[in-house]
Amino acid sequence: MPIKPEITADVLNHPNFSNLSSVGGWMNGYRIGLSMLFLRISSDHIQAYTNVCPHQGTQNQWQLIGSNFRCNSHNNTYDSSCETSNSLPCFSTNIDGDNLIVAT
Repeated sequence: MPIKPEITADVLNHPNFSNLSSVGGWMNGYRIGLSMLFLRISSDHIQAYTNVCPHQGTQNQWQLIGSNFRCNSHNNTYDSSCETSNSLPCFSTNIDGDNLIVAT
């Protein structure tokens, strides 16, 4: 069985991730070379999402409104829960010490 690649980032100490310091904070990882979105769900969980709109394939056009990501290219909204048919595709994540590990 092949091993899934993963990305590890020092999210708790690196200034690029300062938006994730509090619950509800989010960021687009594109500016730092990570093609995914991040949302602080709770004090011990940061969720990672695709940066590609499922509707038109647009990237980097996101806004978080409540618990939904909106693609500003065409205004479709996607649930951030990872549990509905209208959720933005998610990646499994784990916080290990100061590092966020994302299974891609």
